[in-house]
Amino acid sequence: MNMVRSMLSEKQVPKNFWPEAVNWTAHVLNRSPTLAIQGVTPEEAWSGVKPNVDYFRVFGCIGHHMPDNKRKKLDDKSFQLRLDVLEWGDSNEEGSEDEQGEDDAEEGVAVEGREREDNLSLSESLGSLSESLGENSGVFGESSPSSQQRRNRRVPFWMEDYVSGGEFSEGDVEHNLVLFTSTADPTTFEEAVQSSKWRAAMDLEIEAIERNGTWELTDLPEGVKKIGVKWVFKTKLNENGKVDKCKARLVAKGYAQQHGIDYTEVFAPVARWDTIRMVIALAARNGWSVYQLDVKSASYMRKYAKEVLERFGMEKSNNVKNSIVPGDRLTKNEGGVKVDATKYKQLVGSLMYLTTTRPDLMYVVCLISRFMASPTEMHLQAVKRVLRYLKGTVDLGVFYQKEGNGELMAYTDSDYAGDVDDRKSTSGYVFLLSEGAVAWSSKK
Repeated sequence: MNMVRSMLSEKQVPKNFWPEAVNWTAHVLNRSPTLAIQGVTPEEAWSGVKPNVDYFRVFGCIGHHMPDNKRKKLDDKSFQLRLDVLEWGDSNEEGSEDEQGEDDAEEGVAVEGREREDNLSLSESLGSLSESLGENSGVFGESSPSSQQRRNRRVPFWMEDYVSGGEFSEGDVEHNLVLFTSTADPTTFEEAVQSSKWRAAMDLEIEAIERNGTWELTDLPEGVKKIGVKWVFKTKLNENGKVDKCKARLVAKGYAQQHGIDYTEVFAPVARWDTIRMVIALAARNGWSVYQLDVKSASYMRKYAKEVLERFGMEKSNNVKNSIVPGDRLTKNEGGVKVDATKYKQLVGSLMYLTTTRPDLMYVVCLISRFMASPTEMHLQAVKRVLRYLKGTVDLGVFYQKEGNGELMAYTDSDYAGDVDDRKSTSGYVFLLSEGAVAWSSKK
């Protein structure tokens, strides 16, 4: 949009022509070299045909329209206008230069070779735009008699497979409308209590609150304002888009409080993994007791690792001693055989969750996650090697010592321009408390 904004501002084109500017910007970018694709333009990579750019003109340059209607001897053969609309485009890219010349002749527009700074008015003779200008047409000056003639615009070849709906009448369009609906979660207690599944979800929430001793019932002190509660309902879906469970939570209306009057302290509802590991390390060193409150959402990593292996059919695979071949560097491998991107993302996502207790997986998971947009067979083999490494190390984890030395130590390193594709560096760090890792990261 920065390009569109600059084009409209530089050429002083009215803002209601922003769709034409967007169209021209996308058209040019698709036919321009890019670092994402080496050696070809996006259009050539998509269609397999090298695009023709001989018809390119500067947006907002001066053009000359030559009307086909009869003129008197002393009438001008053409009149000037500012060329703001891409009237010729993909339709001539597969044709020859002769065909392009015929197309330009049909357009009846000749464009000057160099751009000139001239505040010429935009004519309404660009048939397709004459109706959209409406009462604003006075801004652009008077139109010529030829501006009332509507030209038949040729559909670009890339739209031939699409149905625009222009061939339907209003009655046909009404019969071809599609309505998409979704089952919304209840917003009030009165709505939720009508359904047995939401009543069961609320019962489970109340049982958890009573079991954990979240609050104690008491009388409201005199002069104190009470804070109400509210039920929040959410339908959880699995990876296949099907309903997994219905979740109900009873929350306090904290927004009714004012800082300094009703409360003075602020607590974060969700703790970072680094914080949790630090607390566990301190508890192990000092012999503190640790209580897990949200038992229903807690899961053991060893069990989860085995579930991941079973889910992707790797529970009987052979073990390997390392998660990646030493010295091996993965690349985009654009010429490789493509694999199912959805399955690849599921594999990487499952391994990402394991990095909360497995610092030894952090680097390789960061590496394989870079290719989720377009994975190939080479990337899939790298992920399977990680699973084979996980198969032999399901019992590994982070060990926190009792009565440790309490020393906090940090290690950090980076590879200089280690990425083969973009030459960016990958940096990583790990913090240890009493020789037990409490925080780690690996990022490009």
